[in-house]
Amino acid sequence: VKNMTSYIPFILDAMCSSSTVEVQELGLAAGTPVGTSLIDAHAGGVGIIEIVPVSDSSQKAMLPEYWHTEGEQSATGTLLDYMLNNHVAAPHLANHAASKSISTFELLNKMLESMMNESKAPFLVILTEDLHVLPDFHGNWSPMADPVSKGVICGLTLDSSKKQLALLYLATVQSIAYGTWQIVEHCNSHRHKIDTLLACGGLAKNQLYIQEHADIIGYTITLPRESKSVLLGVAILGAVAGKKYSGFRDATRALNSAGQVIYTYGYLAMFGLDFGSFGWGNLHRGGRL
Repeated sequence: VKNMTSYIPFILDAMCSSSTVEVQELGLAAGTPVGTSLIDAHAGGVGIIEIVPVSDSSQKAMLPEYWHTEGEQSATGTLLDYMLNNHVAAPHLANHAASKSISTFELLNKMLESMMNESKAPFLVILTEDLHVLPDFHGNWSPMADPVSKGVICGLTLDSSKKQLALLYLATVQSIAYGTWQIVEHCNSHRHKIDTLLACGGLAKNQLYIQEHADIIGYTITLPRESKSVLLGVAILGAVAGKKYSGFRDATRALNSAGQVIYTYGYLAMFGLDFGSFGWGNLHRGGRL
């Protein structure tokens, strides 16, 4: 793998030429520059970052000459879909959302806000003080790299109402946020300096999802001005291939910019640390039984 990374610049140069048979078969005119392909997550990364060089730039992953540390969870959006679709109240919730011409997630977010107001809770996390989820339903990719870890739901009752589904949805969102918190803490304990998060993709459009992440992780989250970061990342690849910019550094600085900033509520930091130190560890032990 180490030797293969040295070939990436040459691969990029080759992809920027349309003289190959493959490019001609696409119907492009001779000389049309073509940027290399990236997976959607990496293209989204290109469409949101402003490149900051590091001291050792010998490694190449997402972009030539830059480090790429990748911490992933095994399931996020898929896990939310699984939780919602396998609940007995799911059809009723879907019909209710359709009658209001809103998405299921929008309805759930509104329900949780109403439940918080009705219970006079100061913030959403109080609603799930007795309901916790470990999101390792497909193993744990980061930071434990444990493929046999299992998902856990702790605090279930016989309640099968739409309100209970809303709470399960919230607990799942929070579990994903705690998983991200765990990755960030692991990176920072190994000489990374993460103090701000950038978010893109479909889940970044869910205000509750992003706010819970900011509150639980304890850092500000910045959303991009351009919501379709994956498409912008692909456009940046094309712009660099077409020599519109001298390189990715100039292109990302020119085309990427910050949008909405999601601030964290400081009073949740201690709560998050407490659960992360004790409850999260207990759930992980349960997921390995």
